[in-house]
Amino acid sequence: MRKPLCHLWNDAEYCHQQDIELIDSMRRQAEREESRRRLAQKCQVHEPVILSEVEKLGYDESTIMLLFVVPLIEVAWADASISQTERDHIMAIASLRGVHANTPAYYKLTSWLDHRPRGEFFEANLRLIQGILYALPGDDAKAFREALLVCCHDTAASPVHFFSWLSRVSAAKRECIEEISARLENREPELEKEKGILF
Repeated sequence: MRKPLCHLWNDAEYCHQQDIELIDSMRRQAEREESRRRLAQKCQVHEPVILSEVEKLGYDESTIMLLFVVPLIEVAWADASISQTERDHIMAIASLRGVHANTPAYYKLTSWLDHRPRGEFFEANLRLIQGILYALPGDDAKAFREALLVCCHDTAASPVHFFSWLSRVSAAKRECIEEISARLENREPELEKEKGILF
């Protein structure tokens, strides 16, 4: 028995709707791939596992430069508070990395300086940096690691006063830097044994 014309029209509408959804899905997929490509360029790595972890931590191409500022923030928060001098120092370093006022990266950074992130946040960021360093050539990784540690030391020593004894780095900050250094010195990244992948 032949379907009524209304059924034929509904079938045509259904097929048309399916085509629209398919095209929209393909468009979103293409946008995700393009976004990840730009993110990979910013990170200087292309390993899918690392890029997935970058995205899980909430970074995108507009905020990824903050990943390498986070250790400085951790050092600054080691004493349970951040001085204005430390804040200004970190903002200056972030500016050199491309963080400008009234941008998503700027607002994210200021929120971390206003309110101390959870320890798990610092831990996850450090694991991610470790994975990125592992993916880089040896000489590049070494230079990057050394530069990052210099910035950590500079952040810890940034509250400089006239009397030298007032500018000594606290034990908490020294311990924090030593932990970061030890983790970054390890060329073998931490492995998630259950999944057999990085992180």
